[in-house]
Amino acid sequence: MIHNTQHQALATQELPVQGTVEYWDAYYAHSCSAPDQPSDFAQFIAGLLGAVPMRIVDIACGNGRDSIFFASKGHYVLGLDQSEAALELARAAAARHGLTNVDFAHFVVGCNRHLPTPNVGNVPLVLYARFFFHAIPEPVEDDFLNLIANLDGDQIYVAAEFRTINDPRMTYGEPISAHERLEGGSHYRRYIAPEHLIRKLETTGLRIIHHVEGFGLSAVKGDDPHLCRIVAVRG
Repeated sequence: MIHNTQHQALATQELPVQGTVEYWDAYYAHSCSAPDQPSDFAQFIAGLLGAVPMRIVDIACGNGRDSIFFASKGHYVLGLDQSEAALELARAAAARHGLTNVDFAHFVVGCNRHLPTPNVGNVPLVLYARFFFHAIPEPVEDDFLNLIANLDGDQIYVAAEFRTINDPRMTYGEPISAHERLEGGSHYRRYIAPEHLIRKLETTGLRIIHHVEGFGLSAVKGDDPHLCRIVAVRG
């Protein structure tokens, strides 16, 4: 095991969507529907990081495809997810690849005071969050940003990719609020105004070093979402 697992449970915040975990458990139970190749965003971030090994926490890692990709590049990786079905797939995939520098753990943002990280010394830390921010309500996002603000370390990066308020899918499903939708009864999405999240990241002491928005960043199976990519650094 390569991660620090100390944490304290908080009172669970009730999400505006019941069944979110059940949705992802069901999705990953049909593993043939989940991609197993690294995402475009992971490949982009790997190019930015270069060859120097870093600690990477893959937030909402799913079946571990990006975690395993980063580990194959020599980084020390911890994948976190709330879905046990996803984590089971991720651990099996890491074992098939014979990787010892990647681990996976159950984690629910909003229920932990501590964000676990790979325990390999004072190596730069990357918090990798692909399709995470748009999958959580804003109060949970604020909890996560508080975790970032309280992290120790000489150098911390945040790499995020998320759906924006310009994404055509914002008109799909049952509206919960102006920017929140529920598709199929249990698939929650919150479409984000990038400038709003950027301001919040900056309040944690992060400095934006990369910011791009548009289509064509992650087109999969006929879905070409309008996305924002942000890379920020502290230290």
